[in-house]
Amino acid sequence: IIIIIIIIIIFFFSMFWYGMVVSSSSSMSLTIFMLALIFFHSTEYLLSRVVHARGELLLSFPYLVAMSLALVEFTVECFLFTSYKKRVLSLVSTLGITMVLFGELMRKAAIIHAQKAFTLQVQTRKRQEHALITTGIYRYVRHPAYLGWTVWAVGTQFLLGNLICIPLFYHLAMKFFQERIPVEENLLASFFGEQWHAYRKKTPTYLPGIP
Repeated sequence: IIIIIIIIIIFFFSMFWYGMVVSSSSSMSLTIFMLALIFFHSTEYLLSRVVHARGELLLSFPYLVAMSLALVEFTVECFLFTSYKKRVLSLVSTLGITMVLFGELMRKAAIIHAQKAFTLQVQTRKRQEHALITTGIYRYVRHPAYLGWTVWAVGTQFLLGNLICIPLFYHLAMKFFQERIPVEENLLASFFGEQWHAYRKKTPTYLPGIP
């Protein structure tokens, strides 16, 4: 709750500041970015409350640092390279909005469909309600919540026109999931055996480096 309040305060401060000194396109991109952050994290919290009866926020120190760097890049480029920033935003901000919406919908569809089988933390023990989900969006994508988050996160940087943070966010996301997914899949193999191996063989992740 505190984090959400802080984000809202930053949002309104940013709106006041940028509305005074930068172009309307930059102000609009920042507005949509902050709304996307608020919506993403508030709905994650609410879904965890509904499904698991406890609120969880998908926040970590590296994530907060990355988002802070994104705002730093956006601010510096808006003030020092205003015309450049305006041209970049005209080229990539629409793509960013599309990616943010697509990633958000994919992740939330995965969470809602999986219900109690979805958790933010990797489960090292098979819980009673733990089931292998292979229907719905999981029929077409293995780890759709991870793919959705990756598209969403990189999309926020296209939305801001951050040409430095776009590859940075992509690299960090790939590094994180290339380390996390093998660990998680080894556990799933121990939980579900041949059922898991058959599902894994026929269902791709669409994440580079993770077949």
